[in-house]
Amino acid sequence: MSPRASKATDIAHNCGLAIRRIERVVEYRIAMHAGWLGKSALEPEQLRDVAELLHDRMTESVVPHRSQAARLFTELQAPPMEHVDVLAGGRGALEEANRRFGLALADDEIDYLVRAFRARSATRPTSS
Repeated sequence: MSPRASKATDIAHNCGLAIRRIERVVEYRIAMHAGWLGKSALEPEQLRDVAELLHDRMTESVVPHRSQAARLFTELQAPPMEHVDVLAGGRGALEEANRRFGLALADDEIDYLVRAFRARSATRPTSS
């Protein structure tokens, strides 16, 4: 479920609507004029390039064929929760988590999180 779908579904539930899920779908149809570039259809790599320009990969998914859209409604099992030990591993632990989980954190965001974890740890009372 996309973040947009998740939020829309939460809002509908808070309004008392008994729904399972809300999704938003945008369909683009790309047609080439006969003989344009001497081809009748775009090559797969050209379609990927066009898709990159037409969608926001942070909130949207590309489904090349309408028949594949049903997969948007497939319920997936959530993976087990994992922890990142920022206090022991520092910036390196967050950089590895960023790569592994595809978090798309920028360098300044990683720096901020390391500082925030260290500051929180420093102010937390120790147990005796």
